[in-house]
Amino acid sequence: MIEQSLGIRVVARGEELTLIGTPEQVEQGEEVFSQLFEYYKSGNHIGRHEINYVLRSVKSGVKQALTNLAKDVVLVTARGKQVKPKL
Repeated sequence: MIEQSLGIRVVARGEELTLIGTPEQVEQGEEVFSQLFEYYKSGNHIGRHEINYVLRSVKSGVKQALTNLAKDVVLVTARGKQVKPKL
């Protein structure tokens, strides 16, 4: 999905990703994977919706959209559960 959308090739070796494409495509790919990694580190689940959201934001020039969204908390319930906006 990411490869097709950005026109890059992603090669995984161990814990390392290599992105192959034009400099602009590689830069966009790095931004996509960076945002997804930060989102995941925040304890969030990554699914098709999150990937599509970050791809759209990066292609339109918006940086850190998914990361900023993950930090937004609408409210905290009486039991301490955080309610966050959906994508």
